[in-house]
Amino acid sequence: MSGSPTVCDDHNACTDDGCNPSTGCTHTNNSVACEDGVICTIGDQCSGGVCVGGPFPAGGCSEIRTIGYFKRLCDAPFPGDQLTQANADCVNDWSDFAWVKSVGDICTVMHFDDSSDKCKQAESQLMGALLNHCRGGLLLGQPIQSSCTNHTYAGQSIDDANALLANPGRTFDQCVTAQCETEELNSSQAIGQATLKVDRISIGLHISWTAPPWGEASPPSSYTLYRRPRGIGAFQPIATLTGFAYDDPQAVPGTDFEYDVRGNR
Repeated sequence: MSGSPTVCDDHNACTDDGCNPSTGCTHTNNSVACEDGVICTIGDQCSGGVCVGGPFPAGGCSEIRTIGYFKRLCDAPFPGDQLTQANADCVNDWSDFAWVKSVGDICTVMHFDDSSDKCKQAESQLMGALLNHCRGGLLLGQPIQSSCTNHTYAGQSIDDANALLANPGRTFDQCVTAQCETEELNSSQAIGQATLKVDRISIGLHISWTAPPWGEASPPSSYTLYRRPRGIGAFQPIATLTGFAYDDPQAVPGTDFEYDVRGNR
């Protein structure tokens, strides 16, 4: 009997696909190594047909980033950093972003068209929080001091924002709450980590920062400061320091620069 061949590939690395002439396709769970989309977990392994991530290192393995940083990654890769398909596969495990299939979809959320839409603003902050989690900077069990809710752990705020925004009947006030509780994670305000600060001085700009909360992991041994003309080209390193401040004499009035600092370990 002729006909089109049956394709039994379910595109799931955690199942072994086969074909039984009598019953059709088979998909047997396996226990092979896999990639859960969270870049910092190690020893990820299939279990029950899904990829189960291994443990995080103590304190995480990446710095928490603002949505401005992720927007810049959408525009151009940062030195040693870029958004990946693994990031997309990780964020779409959350119901509000189940439709996300690619880096392009991530960037659609980050670069929403209507800046007056509070719910879109909230979704971009939720996306940022999930990227911070997926990239190892934000642990769901991270203790927080929230000024938006009574939550005591980062995962509670992320769960709540996801539930609020995934609701088709979401209200303006719910979107305000979702934005607040995720933005304070991305800015590190709820975690007690200071953000990069820039002040005008007599000649140029004074850029300062504080050490990120590395928990039990070793702190950075030095910091590299990057700069680019606002919105133009890739960031370039301008200084590597063991301290927490740098004076940039090239940032004279009339220039417009963006800065970013990264810890070296």
